[in-house]
Amino acid sequence: MLRSERLRSSVGCFVLTLLLFMLIINSQHSRDTLASSLPGGLLAGEPEACQADLNGDGTIDVFDLLLVLESWGPCPACPADLTNTGAVDVFDLLFLLENWGASCKADRTPRPGGVCPGPCGQKEGLAIMPCPDAPYTGCVSPPPVFLDIESGQSVCGELWADGGSRAGLWMRLQTGENGAAEIELTSQIPTLAQVVMGDFDSSPCGITSVILSVHSEQCTTVTELLNGFPPGEDIVIFVSPSHPNGTAIFHGYPCGSPGGNAFSVVVRTGDDVTLE
Repeated sequence: MLRSERLRSSVGCFVLTLLLFMLIINSQHSRDTLASSLPGGLLAGEPEACQADLNGDGTIDVFDLLLVLESWGPCPACPADLTNTGAVDVFDLLFLLENWGASCKADRTPRPGGVCPGPCGQKEGLAIMPCPDAPYTGCVSPPPVFLDIESGQSVCGELWADGGSRAGLWMRLQTGENGAAEIELTSQIPTLAQVVMGDFDSSPCGITSVILSVHSEQCTTVTELLNGFPPGEDIVIFVSPSHPNGTAIFHGYPCGSPGGNAFSVVVRTGDDVTLE
């Protein structure tokens, strides 16, 4: 009996391995067929390939494959639906396999442009993180992934907190000669923007202290200023669903919340900060 079970297990593994091998061998043909049938030329160009980096670790690998398999089946607006067909299926698997091993670190910087979502005062900005995206994971998982921004640049998107998890945005920029930094935050859900200190060059990195916090909800715009930063050094800003006292929020604000999920944040340093 034990030998029979082992035999079935071995046969199953062999069949699965053979299937994956056949998918890889035929992936180019399927890729060409798919590219010609889908709107917008989804498969054209390298930047789109990094949609398959589902866990945001900078590499398309087995962890992304597992996420595709976990989401298998009908899945509208699902991150694992790489080909935008409304379902996670063999075409998404082929797309991932075609780009297996690709490094996506260089493609994680979004392109300028876009409009902030929601009624909190739409403005031109760096439009990122539509629900449920959260690619800039900072210190949450190695390797650290930060959004490098410029002083005065508006960054906008959507935040969520649901099912024991939440979206967070980690940004990084350099201080100016006057050592001042100003944060302007507007959000529909309870959100905290924090200037954090720590070791951000190692992996995993870690926070040692929080030196400035700005809280917003229900579309209120709040601005805070802090002096005393060393000139020309990196500072890290963490934006996440949180209460004013810093307590993290992990429930109650899913994507599509009745009050909206939109946020926008502007960080100013150097000459962009007006000192009285």
